[in-house]
Amino acid sequence: MTVLRGNERVRRDDDASNLPALMTVEDVARLMTVSKRSVWRMRSSGAVPRPVKILGAVRWKGSDIRQWLDAGCPSEPSAESTPEERNRFPGSND
Repeated sequence: MTVLRGNERVRRDDDASNLPALMTVEDVARLMTVSKRSVWRMRSSGAVPRPVKILGAVRWKGSDIRQWLDAGCPSEPSAESTPEERNRFPGSND
């Protein structure tokens, strides 16, 4: 599949195996076929991996999203979770 990122055309496999190193909310929403607002809601509820901030810009690590998808999209572990449960969620122990 070819998608537009800004003015640039980017080739991306439908299975999301070639995710960019850093993903915008638009990238994550497109990948999950939901709205940007849905991604923000899922982030607020801990349903998606924690993003990183770079000079005020919010980005998700492509590797975290890949791990999260491969793990079946688990919710973020709670404070009561065991270390093993926390380690299964990408970005939870940064």
